[in-house]
Amino acid sequence: MIEPKVFIDESGQEGLAASASDFYVLAAMALDPAVEERARAHFSETRSKYFRQAKEMSSYLIGDNDAKRTHVLDHILREDFDILPLIVRKRDLEGPGFKYPPSFIKFALQDMLNWTFSEWQSPRIVCDQIKNEAFQEDIRGYLGERYRLPLFGMRLFEFQSSLSDPCLQAIDIIAGTIRLCWERRKRAPKNDPFMKQLRENHLHREPKEFPPKKRVARYMVAAASPHDEDIRRRDVRGAEAFLQAHLGTDQENLRASVVCLQLLLRHFHLERDDDWISTSSFASEIQKELRVPVDDRRVRRAIGMLRDKDVLVASRHTGGYKLPTSEADLLHYLDTQDTVLRPMVRRVKTAWEITKSATGGRLDILEHPKYETLNAVVRATQDIQLPGSPEDIGEE
Repeated sequence: MIEPKVFIDESGQEGLAASASDFYVLAAMALDPAVEERARAHFSETRSKYFRQAKEMSSYLIGDNDAKRTHVLDHILREDFDILPLIVRKRDLEGPGFKYPPSFIKFALQDMLNWTFSEWQSPRIVCDQIKNEAFQEDIRGYLGERYRLPLFGMRLFEFQSSLSDPCLQAIDIIAGTIRLCWERRKRAPKNDPFMKQLRENHLHREPKEFPPKKRVARYMVAAASPHDEDIRRRDVRGAEAFLQAHLGTDQENLRASVVCLQLLLRHFHLERDDDWISTSSFASEIQKELRVPVDDRRVRRAIGMLRDKDVLVASRHTGGYKLPTSEADLLHYLDTQDTVLRPMVRRVKTAWEITKSATGGRLDILEHPKYETLNAVVRATQDIQLPGSPEDIGEE
């Protein structure tokens, strides 16, 4: 199943407001388009058999009736489809970015889509309607900015009412069942009989918890700044403009920069755990494209060209590059530049002062027109202490 149609529904209360639930679940059902109509008919039969008095079938209507839930699940699972379940542990999320439903859902749905896109190249995605039309339009705009780049091809995303779609009703029951397992067996939810029932034939991957425990701190940081979303959108615009201008170019230097940007974008969209990308990783990718040996200096030139073309690329003094997704990433970048620039300016300033002193002020080495910018920088920092040490980096 290469290009499935994916149906997504939620279970639980969005946001971090007081709630009876500690968990929020997004579940995706991936159907081969060849069996979609058969599946719709099958799920309609499930509704007719077990929800005769209701307009639609849902997990809420089953409630604590485990016997009924077992029968409903058994009937639904006779159809052929795959499930991706994402469980949000709300107690591990902190910060204003998660408090309100719009931003909470953006983060959760983004993680769900990242996972979906890492499994299938170009699925068509149908999501159950959330809140109201204005809310959904806001989500569409956010996802449009996030996933429209040509690197990922055309992807279709739409909201649809579950009332008219038995596939969404089926995944509603599955999402609700998974949340029930996490709520009542917090220490070992995967051992719940319902999870065993789902696991037999339909779990495409084991349930993924959000945020992964080793990345809790990252998501706290990501939600901390009100400017993070603006930074992400600027990343997308800059990267898109560069790709539109230079994708397919014959110029070797530009091709190297395109390769670097494509690698940066893969990490940006898929939110890889190792999202600070090493110089050696860039060198390997460029070498595959250009079929010539590539050293660290060549990588730095390629990254530098991206920056010169207004693509934001952050780096850090411990190594690695990334497209910044938050104010915190940019602060990492400024820290790196600060450790490079201040010692360099201090050394130039020292040379300038020593030369003036040695010549009795008759020679000002910075007066040459060639050094107009450097002269302005040094004079602007005359009254500022610029520390430096033998361990300073930035000698390249």
